[in-house]
Amino acid sequence: MSQPHIPTGSRSTAVLPERESVTLSLYTVVGREELNIVQESQHSLAITTNTYRDGDSEPRPDRRHFNLLSEAAVLRYAISDNTDVERLWQIDVVYGSRPALTTVEYLLKHERDAFRFQRLITGYSPYRRFSNVSASALEQHFWGKAKDINISGEAQVWSFVPLEPEDEQPPTSPAPPNLQDKGMSVTMAKPPPLLLIFAGNETTSTYKIMRVDSKS
Repeated sequence: MSQPHIPTGSRSTAVLPERESVTLSLYTVVGREELNIVQESQHSLAITTNTYRDGDSEPRPDRRHFNLLSEAAVLRYAISDNTDVERLWQIDVVYGSRPALTTVEYLLKHERDAFRFQRLITGYSPYRRFSNVSASALEQHFWGKAKDINISGEAQVWSFVPLEPEDEQPPTSPAPPNLQDKGMSVTMAKPPPLLLIFAGNETTSTYKIMRVDSKS
């Protein structure tokens, strides 16, 4: 089964501040399950599922390591038409490499948990979702004719820097001049926003992602 890599922000800069850790809620009808994610390095996450059952004094952990550059994640919730409550925010992570691939389903409980999971994996924060979006593109091959690609699915807009409502942004004012300071500082530009469209066919287990980079 072919699994697409969702784009990461780690190709040009660190995904997140070192050692960031979050705990997310997983959907379960028995006991309680949580997902703890810790950034081990610039390109690696430790993902631990903690399962709590009645009578247990300690959780039962299942820990895995996710390589941001070589392993893949599938936003199953964005390409599935099912109405199963427990799978509304499902994200699949594909660990390992061929021929030894292991796919683990993470059934996130809330939209905010799914979006935080995406930010940890990609470095981008989703802040808009659009359903039933159609898109087309021209795929150019080195040999032969270009191929038309047409997909229909969910579109998402991602930002590298989490956006805040305009009325919550702190006012800015110019810094006073410093005549004694003859140095110069250089600030690296953050990656631009992304527009992505996700489409899939669960019958044939094929999934597609179309990505557009913003120039502004």
